[in-house]
Amino acid sequence: MQNQKKNLLIHLGPPKTGTTSLQHWLLSNEDRGFSYIGIKPKRYDEKKNKHANVFLKYIYGNKNKNDFVSYLNNLSHYKNLMYSEELILYGENWICNLKKLACLQDSFNIHLAYCYRNSIKAIPSAYAEYHSNLNPKLKKSFELFLHSEFVKPYKLDEVINVFNELNLKFHIFDFEKLVKEKLCIDDLFGINSEIPFFKRRIRLSTENKTKKSELNSYTAKVQTPEQLKLELKIRKLSNKYFKKDFSNYFKRSYKIKINKTDELLKIANNNEKTWSNID
Repeated sequence: MQNQKKNLLIHLGPPKTGTTSLQHWLLSNEDRGFSYIGIKPKRYDEKKNKHANVFLKYIYGNKNKNDFVSYLNNLSHYKNLMYSEELILYGENWICNLKKLACLQDSFNIHLAYCYRNSIKAIPSAYAEYHSNLNPKLKKSFELFLHSEFVKPYKLDEVINVFNELNLKFHIFDFEKLVKEKLCIDDLFGINSEIPFFKRRIRLSTENKTKKSELNSYTAKVQTPEQLKLELKIRKLSNKYFKKDFSNYFKRSYKIKINKTDELLKIANNNEKTWSNID
């Protein structure tokens, strides 16, 4: 029956909209009316992220739907399962990923939360974060990146159209209100829960906050999955045998210049128009 379904509350990001800080907060407050099954720091620590990785295996097509539904239903006695993962909206297959979520609607009450941040700030930051994993052409050209599938999840009208086409319940919340601690869980998902904790203001940590740098200068991180897994392995071995962490010897970041372009301003203006009709 409908009222016996669990609520699957999914925070989608996208990247560079306070996702990691929100994940820290959700993790530190789990078991307060919900079970958090989303990404936990560090992302490539497989033991800590067992449930989140099972979710990703379903999204990317390697796990049977019925087995996945059974897995989620047996995870917790809580009616509310909270999942946060920005990779759902990452890359060329983001629409396919949302279709996989839509397939779960017969088994769960799904509510999606999407964070809107000013595109002039969000998209260049996302480009810097993606940079080390992009193909050579996109690495060399921010303009090409702006015309790629990577940017479509930042275009409000396109995202809204996909949500509506898939009949997914969604709510768009304001990044600025999030960082100013003016929102609660109910505000993220556009729901009116009976759980008192869902009415409490979200207070984000500042540990993932980036320092301001010179104009148009961004820090790109070297963060391929292979390197991060290798770092984790070296960290474990060095701590075990040498009582020292050698992973700091890896090159982790580099600077790139990203200038505002007409295309970026066009995207930002279109998003602001769409947002003004929502807010």
